Amino acid sequence: MCIRKFLPVCPLLFAAGLSHATTPLPHAPAAGGDAILHWQRDRYPLAELPAELPRTTRSALESYGPWAVENGYKLHLNERGDVVLLSRATKRPKRELGLIEKTDAYLDLLLAAEEGPPSTAGQDGVFPLVLIQAKNQGDYAALVDHVASMEPYLAPWARSGKRDAGFVLERPLCAAWMEDPPGVEEWSPDNELIHRMARLRLLRCFGQLPNWVTLGVAWAAEDTISRGIYCFPYRDGFVGVGEHSSWSKTLKRFIKKRDDVPFDLVSEWRRGTWNQEAAYYAFGIVRFLERVHPGALAPFLKELQATYADKSIERFPDGSWKTRPNYQVSNEDQTALLEERLGETVFEEMAKFFRKGMPEGKRKGR
Repeated sequence: MCIRKFLPVCPLLFAAGLSHATTPLPHAPAAGGDAILHWQRDRYPLAELPAELPRTTRSALESYGPWAVENGYKLHLNERGDVVLLSRATKRPKRELGLIEKTDAYLDLLLAAEEGPPSTAGQDGVFPLVLIQAKNQGDYAALVDHVASMEPYLAPWARSGKRDAGFVLERPLCAAWMEDPPGVEEWSPDNELIHRMARLRLLRCFGQLPNWVTLGVAWAAEDTISRGIYCFPYRDGFVGVGEHSSWSKTLKRFIKKRDDVPFDLVSEWRRGTWNQEAAYYAFGIVRFLERVHPGALAPFLKELQATYADKSIERFPDGSWKTRPNYQVSNEDQTALLEERLGETVFEEMAKFFRKGMPEGKRKGR
């Protein structure tokens, strides 16, 4: 598993067009009041957390503890201690915790990271992913206010974020979704968990990545674990039933109309927008890397990360510098990185892979 304690400062927040570095959360005024942590089938008051939990995990738990108590939520920690789940479930959320384990296992395999799983020992430790499943719109609105209170830069987002059904933030490193948002028919809280957790893992490991990579990996995780795709960030309008499981067939139809893969369409796809064709290709390229070049994705992401770190900064002769607002790695740089790592025929290989069609699992029952 790829482990990062801090992420580079970036200008993009996934919920509202901004972003910032991942840093430890400010400690809550009190240790969560009467909040209880449920971990490895034991219960711990936040004032009496196990000694082996690192400072970063303690900080996250204490920051969300007061909100959990006030709104009737429970704090859960996954087995390996790097994912915090807040849920209103009266019983142990076995299903959600199981999906967390499956998502971690899939991403460990997909990213083929050399490091092992993060240890809960150590002075600082890996910063945990925080996942919140809001029971209803009122709880979700209260959560947006609470999260915004942790970081001043989130104030503008808090005023509009309550109209959404979910978010993914880099600072603080957290994601939330409504269990059953009003007015939405085709909705799967299971897929929301998988999709948003995958995006948080990428943020923690690699910082800012091109939009297609982030969404492509999250969709591959959804498709693998739940046998269907239900998350369509920034898409408005009706989503047909067939769109949840026919991506391989649709991609095969798209590529028949082209001589090669339109990678510029994919690589230049900006956050905060929806592009139907780019979405299918993003999913397909991740599947291509996973199945035709296993082990190649993580090194490619590290190279993208290094390119972003280098070129998102504008340096001046006097030694000063500033970040480039809304910078993203160019199509030329992304193309060069893929060709250098996988060969100049990589896009021809992709086209053949798409024309052949990818095997798909059966759509899960609804």
